[in-house]
Amino acid sequence: GNKELDAAMKSAVALADYEDILDPEDIYSLIALTSFHNQMYRICSNAFMKLERLEHLSQERRDMYQELAFKIFVRWKPKDPSVPVHQQQLNAVTKEVLRGIRKKYMKLCAVEAPAGSSRNLLAQ
Repeated sequence: GNKELDAAMKSAVALADYEDILDPEDIYSLIALTSFHNQMYRICSNAFMKLERLEHLSQERRDMYQELAFKIFVRWKPKDPSVPVHQQQLNAVTKEVLRGIRKKYMKLCAVEAPAGSSRNLLAQ
């Protein structure tokens, strides 16, 4: 895939750490879409498996994801092209970076709590 697609996919994958804040269907749909277009079919397959197991979705919706995955993976094997280890390390989004981003956005999203409360919007 090209650099923009790769960056979009990596950003989408990083969102998986925020299932407690973002809708998991949005997260894994975005991962499936970006990884498919980036030709990273194993990542795409894993995203579809997550979508098919989301309990808050109707059975009809989960079946829709399963049918789409079947159409995709009959044609493309759920494998990622090999990427040299040094390239993977250069492009890695580390847990430390993700913690920093999360801390920054938790501060930005903090709301004024009622008197006597120390809770913020993201802690609920």
